[in-house]
Amino acid sequence: MLLLDRPAPAEFVTRFQQTTPPVVAKGVEDTAFYRYARLVALCDVGGDPGRFGISVADFHAGNAERAERFPLAMLTTNTHDTKRSADVRARIAALSTMRARWEEHVRRWLELTEPLRQDSAPDDLERYFLFQTLLGAWPIEPARIEEYMEKALREAKRNTNWVDQNPGWEQSVKGFCRALYSHRSFLDDFEPFRGRGGAGR
Repeated sequence: MLLLDRPAPAEFVTRFQQTTPPVVAKGVEDTAFYRYARLVALCDVGGDPGRFGISVADFHAGNAERAERFPLAMLTTNTHDTKRSADVRARIAALSTMRARWEEHVRRWLELTEPLRQDSAPDDLERYFLFQTLLGAWPIEPARIEEYMEKALREAKRNTNWVDQNPGWEQSVKGFCRALYSHRSFLDDFEPFRGRGGAGR
């Protein structure tokens, strides 16, 4: 490793390599990836939300190169630190193929769920994050989505965090999540979209 145009001491290189991955993980994967919700399937361990897609030819070329360079490497879609399972990410990624329909439904859901908000919580970014999560994981138990949103809110560090928690905001978001399960006008639009050619089958 070169540092300032000269070889760095071995001890420094070791410490640098031990320190930078957790710093990047905490700053990017455990903060930015919970704040950037353009398509949350891209915001996962090892992901690059700035790379929104590749051509089929590039996909096959990448696989061929990987097979040549790392023929014994494991192919995996999940790790111990994966934020969403492969099937959830695939359902969310499918939204990228139906931009106009997705936008139409999100705008409708934001309007339909506005009365469920308490003291401005959740904000629009959090609701957008939640809608994608529900589409990917539906059906999911209310308690589980509440726990997930608590984690997501704290990781994002926007309206609450692990160190300086905002219980009022968190409870309002959890109440919003619970209310969705009995909000008929939302469900009547959400479930058909999820089940028939939306993010699902």
